[in-house]
Amino acid sequence: MHSMARSLPRAASRSNFACVRLCSTVELPSKMQFPERQGSLVKRKSSIESIFDMLALKKQASISRDEWNHAVDTIPEVKLRALARSTFDAVAENSASTDPGVITKEDLAVALGVYSSFNLSILEKSLSRNELSYTSGWEEEEAEEAGTSAGPSLLAKRLTITFEVMVSKIFPAGFGWQGASVVADGLGHGADSLPFFLITGTGDAMGVMIGHNIFYAIKKATMDKDIDMVTQVNTSILLGTAAFHAGTAWQPIVNTLHESLGCSFSQTLAGTFAGCGFMFFVGLRIGRALFGGRLKGIEPAAYSNLKADAGLSISIGGATGCFVGTDVSFVSQANGSVIDQNWLRPIVGIEEGASDIVGMATAGTSTALGFAAVQMAQNAVVPAQKCWVD
Repeated sequence: MHSMARSLPRAASRSNFACVRLCSTVELPSKMQFPERQGSLVKRKSSIESIFDMLALKKQASISRDEWNHAVDTIPEVKLRALARSTFDAVAENSASTDPGVITKEDLAVALGVYSSFNLSILEKSLSRNELSYTSGWEEEEAEEAGTSAGPSLLAKRLTITFEVMVSKIFPAGFGWQGASVVADGLGHGADSLPFFLITGTGDAMGVMIGHNIFYAIKKATMDKDIDMVTQVNTSILLGTAAFHAGTAWQPIVNTLHESLGCSFSQTLAGTFAGCGFMFFVGLRIGRALFGGRLKGIEPAAYSNLKADAGLSISIGGATGCFVGTDVSFVSQANGSVIDQNWLRPIVGIEEGASDIVGMATAGTSTALGFAAVQMAQNAVVPAQKCWVD
């Protein structure tokens, strides 16, 4: 039996205090030469015009927020690093220190007090945002400034996104994986072969991509004319990339746990949850590396979407774990009696003799149920603005 896949995440958060302690112990190379402050400032100021031109896409005398955000998403990493380095000089320009290679805590506090409180608020609120989130950090900030709420209540937002993702991506993923397994079997590929793994992974990805685009095309036609279908198509490519990784990994993970290691049904479910969840997360990060800043609507890898991708991948892990329930081969014998280990079998087991279409529908149901179970737990316990659906 087979199933769809997604990815488990772990968002790595760093303690500021730990970072300060670590940085304080780092020894800089003895021959490191800091540029003279005045020379550095002159160089930085001379490049202001070129920086402005790079940000001003409309070639006007002002830069809009959309232009700024687009530039941040598309500027090559080398240039972004250069701009980040120049930030030191921007702070040091008004430093009270006489050492050109040093800024004090007071210098930094002054700089942050001048321009960073707003952006730090945005960062805080967007620590868990990706392409599937209900709002962006900017929308939340603008709503707060206006004294309004950015849409429905927190629970309503979370339930809306949970339902939309289940219908448009999770059910189609399981449906597509199972359908692809029928194709692979018809081509003579066994469930322990690489072609089988790749075909089912492709079926998983195609299910996600087709389901996502059909859903949002219908939603645009009937409910929301402002939906940008180019962005949605690109989002489906990102999600399909992640689904391919998880879907391809599902069968070899189950084979290893169940057949090679002799794990029980519950152990196999847990291992598949973790393994496919992780592979979905890997797929998302690879997708961002490939398409971020290149395809409209796809964010490059960042800390905010890392957190969101991790949260989504945990729920995807639930979907892939529940998919193990479609496999009815988890039986053992004890004292002459047969014991069925698969406690999900009465709900999502695909029995011998079931038609292909019934098996596909059952597979989609299993992934949707697994995703819903884990995501509803996240909806209930994750604080506001910290869950990927927000």
